[in-house]
Amino acid sequence: MAESTLITKVEQIRRAVRSGDFSDDKLISECWDARHQLPLESLDRMRIHTLAWEVYDARGEYAVAADRLMAEHVIEMGSELIREATLNHEDFVATYFPEEVTPEERSRRYDLWRQRAMGGLAMGFASLRLQRAEGAQHLDVARMFVETCLAPAGFPCYGTRARLHYFLGHLYESEYDLAKAAQEYDQSLICCIARAEKRLTGDPAQRETERLFAIYCLGKLELKLGQLDYEQGRLRSAKRHAKEAGLLLRVSQDALLPQMAALLNCRIERDESSFFENGWSVVGRMRECCRRLSAHRPYALVATIEAAKASVYLRHADRPPPEESLTFPTLPQAVAELESVSREADKLRLPGVRLDARLAIARTLTCQGKFKHALKIVGDARLTAGSNPRRKMTAELNFVEGKIYAAWAAQQKAKSSSSYGYASKGLELFEGALNAGHSSLTFEVACREQIADMLWRLSRVRDAELALEKASVRAREMEHMFLHERLNRLRAKLDETQLCVFHFEPGFDFEGAKRELTRQYLLSLARQFGLEPSELPKNFARIKESIGGLTREKLETLVKHF
Repeated sequence: MAESTLITKVEQIRRAVRSGDFSDDKLISECWDARHQLPLESLDRMRIHTLAWEVYDARGEYAVAADRLMAEHVIEMGSELIREATLNHEDFVATYFPEEVTPEERSRRYDLWRQRAMGGLAMGFASLRLQRAEGAQHLDVARMFVETCLAPAGFPCYGTRARLHYFLGHLYESEYDLAKAAQEYDQSLICCIARAEKRLTGDPAQRETERLFAIYCLGKLELKLGQLDYEQGRLRSAKRHAKEAGLLLRVSQDALLPQMAALLNCRIERDESSFFENGWSVVGRMRECCRRLSAHRPYALVATIEAAKASVYLRHADRPPPEESLTFPTLPQAVAELESVSREADKLRLPGVRLDARLAIARTLTCQGKFKHALKIVGDARLTAGSNPRRKMTAELNFVEGKIYAAWAAQQKAKSSSSYGYASKGLELFEGALNAGHSSLTFEVACREQIADMLWRLSRVRDAELALEKASVRAREMEHMFLHERLNRLRAKLDETQLCVFHFEPGFDFEGAKRELTRQYLLSLARQFGLEPSELPKNFARIKESIGGLTREKLETLVKHF
């Protein structure tokens, strides 16, 4: 293949990728096989490597993408050059962009240095995909190069900055700092718009390509902003972003990301008040997303987990599906499906997806009352996570294990030693989950609600009141139906648990205080078992473990004087 023909084909791939089209295997293979015809440090040789990475990354083949990027050390050499340039940034402009350089040469040099920076960004993002620690370092080197070398040379680098901030948003998401992730996506959006405004007033021949590229970038950013809003419980804003992302992405050639926008919309509907009425319709649409995402295995696995979780919610709430099929799995079928997802995620080296699947299995087993099996699943997941797991991983492991103990405590006789033991363990785990520092507001409120519930089960009513108040204050920023309902139910339980406060002062009525304390005790005990106070003695066998050493005769006396 002639060098000029190869360069033309590289440009064809570049235009296709900008519109979200990653499908031309023949063209990609031809350019990859002919790459050795170009010098290692040339602009188009670097583009072949970064474009091959981008194509395979978009398909979910992260390991193959990284191999293409790192082949022959082409991108690494460019990254090393920008690192050296950053260390000597005071001389960069004078050396490479002096005033006497012609506009054509200035543009050529900029394209070459910019491509080296884009290669460094790709190395950083590829490392993030594979959860390698050096990802942040690569991104930081590229950031410093843009700020200390290209910007002082008079290049605004809107496109490079847009990608930099987009990748940094992913980095902060991986570190579970959602506030910083949102800031980076906002900055990416600003740079993306600035680039579009500049390019759309330029060469008329390029306007349509630039228009499609801008729409595609905006669609991806809308999707990320929607996902972040969902994590923070801002469902209306998340739904607006999801719909806007779906509309923008459908204009592109990307067949996969519109389905991720549709999946996000389904997840939002799963947390809305109408879910129990139309939930199986939502599950059906999630299954359709799974089918359409099948070519992208990481996305398909995530969609499968979400669909299985939605089915479990409905089954556990005694909402039968319109028909029995694998589209609407039973709880045992959901466990089997999630086990399959876990195995594939392990094979594809997707530890985050594998953990999500394992925790979903544990939650499903808990719904079935298989507490010991569920604890084993969580224990195995802890071993896989290693001795220094990430914050979110620690938080979610603690939370799910806490939910197992909470459900186990709820199955025990009230106030029994086993109930207290399981509730104490649940409290410890929920506090550990909260303290791990998960930055999702939804997760924080769920932890605080569970802490309040465990405190109530441990008869620490005042502490439960305070914990519930903290949860309620934070929940005001949210529109999450299930969490608000749980908070309301817990509030009702606490309202039934009255506190008697006595102030000891001259003239204190000791006998009156005893009568009021007895009255509140009998009322609370009766409510706990759904009885009237007068019915307590005849139900003595049922309630005796909850009343300590109180005999039937003494109980009858108390009720008689009630």
